[in-house]
Amino acid sequence: MSALLVRGALDGTHGWDHFFRKDLSSLIPNLRALVERPADVLAYQEVRIGPCHRYVSSTIIGILVGAGLTGALAMFARDLELGDWTLIRNCSVFLLLTLPPICIWLCLHLTRGGEVILTRTTAELRYGRRRVVCPWPVFCAPGEPAALSYDRLAIPISAAAPQIVCFVGDVLVGCGYEVESPQFRLRRSDSPRVTGIADNLEAVLGDYYAGRLDEIACLLLIVGRELGRPGAKSGS
Repeated sequence: MSALLVRGALDGTHGWDHFFRKDLSSLIPNLRALVERPADVLAYQEVRIGPCHRYVSSTIIGILVGAGLTGALAMFARDLELGDWTLIRNCSVFLLLTLPPICIWLCLHLTRGGEVILTRTTAELRYGRRRVVCPWPVFCAPGEPAALSYDRLAIPISAAAPQIVCFVGDVLVGCGYEVESPQFRLRRSDSPRVTGIADNLEAVLGDYYAGRLDEIACLLLIVGRELGRPGAKSGS
């Protein structure tokens, strides 16, 4: 029962974080042109979707951790029997005012999201030092995105999956079906298909971006079906 309550509290907290996600139209000024003419737009510029910031969960965790540390230090000082209770009280008040903001800042830094970079030939998903690079034929697949949880989404991919590569820094760490990262991984073949086509290959996208994950997934499929199809033009 307690585990379910904790899980529900975490889901609710992350749900509040989603209020800070933005529509792609506010993040990509030329979104309509990108959807209608992806080859022309990406021929002369990259399109970037920046990282998310988990303001609500970071604030709650920061306050709890900061207050907990303050209480633990105050109890430790009491057990030492220093005797100067005025000094202990003043130090506790000072720590209570300073530790939570510091913890909030650390949480915001540690939970900072990743970045999506769209170019003429690839979609690159970054999170921390990991980069997953998918040529556009990977997303030239039938089906529609489907939510798996509050922070994960399934997206159909094509038989071009072996072309996917994953780097940590500049070091290649995985190719094709071996790619495993927080922001992108392939779903197991024995998992039920959820994207509308029974024999679809599917990947899982993590929610690490400033834009809504469902809109990002739809954009990947729209551009992939245009630039990833055989004989697609490369743009001017």
